[in-house]
Amino acid sequence: MSYVAPQLASILRERVIGDLSLDFLMDVASVGIADLDSSDALLVMAINQANILPLTRDPAARRRYGDLASPAPDAERTPISISAIAESLGLPFETARRHIHGLIARGACAIENSGVIVPSSFLGSPAYLASVMQVYARMRTFYEDLTAYDLLAPLPDPVFAPQEDLMRGAARLVSDYLLRMAAGVVRVSGDRLSALALLGAVAEGVEPPTLTGTGQVKPGPPAGPAG
Repeated sequence: MSYVAPQLASILRERVIGDLSLDFLMDVASVGIADLDSSDALLVMAINQANILPLTRDPAARRRYGDLASPAPDAERTPISISAIAESLGLPFETARRHIHGLIARGACAIENSGVIVPSSFLGSPAYLASVMQVYARMRTFYEDLTAYDLLAPLPDPVFAPQEDLMRGAARLVSDYLLRMAAGVVRVSGDRLSALALLGAVAEGVEPPTLTGTGQVKPGPPAGPAG
């Protein structure tokens, strides 16, 4: 009997973390990228993450291209093939090719050295920067929610000065998080584009627990059919 309360508290805490994470995931997905729909936005995220993967392993490059005014130049981006993007997202090649060519026509992607990149001209556009700022604001709220209820493990000391503007770098981390989370439900949905739709349905059908104080939660009613 003495083990029931700690076990229940642990389960409820995990559920609250899961609900806050799902809310964050869906809010970020709803922000999108510029005026792209969710399918095209996911493709742009995946292509951009592949383009800058070598740069993200270099602390100096992360700092150099971390602020809003400094997207990595096209010459430093690593192109990725359409077939590789299609495979990474679980999409048929023709579906990926069709969407990417549409993105090229809109200036959101470009063909470079037999591969695809997201050009710096798009990453510096007002519409894209507005999306980055929205995502950054939502990420701060997510962090503050987790911290307020003592649900976040201690973080390591920052490696950047507090005054540095690393908003673009933070947006890259959010993009990586979104892609990884979407990958987790691919087994059910078949591909990552469908995964976002599935996550949205889950978010609509789950009533979150109520947060009642530091580290304390009160479970909500079980999910049921919509009225």
